[in-house]
Amino acid sequence: MALNLATFVGTIHELCNLRPPFPEHMKSGDMVDPLLERYSSRLKDCIAACMSYLPSHRPSATNLLIYTQQQKIERLVQLKVDQRATVENSREHVDEKLDPRKGWEKERELLESHYKKIKDESDKAWIELHDKTSRKAEEEKVRADQLQKDKEELQKSYNELKGKVKARLEILMELYRDIGSVFSDNSGLERLNVNQE
Repeated sequence: MALNLATFVGTIHELCNLRPPFPEHMKSGDMVDPLLERYSSRLKDCIAACMSYLPSHRPSATNLLIYTQQQKIERLVQLKVDQRATVENSREHVDEKLDPRKGWEKERELLESHYKKIKDESDKAWIELHDKTSRKAEEEKVRADQLQKDKEELQKSYNELKGKVKARLEILMELYRDIGSVFSDNSGLERLNVNQE
């Protein structure tokens, strides 16, 4: 029976897709070509279960009938629920037409909820903007403090270097004065000549 059921379902699959469901040489791991998108998920699931490669994984005819009956019952229950919802909506609509205040109250509630939502979003945006601006100002303050600190350190280094350069220049000037006084005095020049000989 399982083989006949698989053959029957394979025929349905081929009619739906207009091509055979299996590759020409099927192996254990091969999958059945899926049904086209336009078909319902219930039909796809049913065909996939019946087309399993291993016969032990296929549902029996009885299980398939039970499955389809369950699907019918679920559809009927859903249809009843939809009908009730439609009736309730119709009653509310009729009540609104008979008593316009109810419609106005609903519209007012909708407008108030919409206003509250927009106000909350606006408040949230302002808070985020304020926080972002505050963070940015703090970052800029820290950066300015760091720049001021760097400037003071550079000024201190500059002053130290300037002092060192000035001291060296004074030493050089003193040396040049000493050398100048030695050469301006002829005796010093003679002493230099004597030392070189």
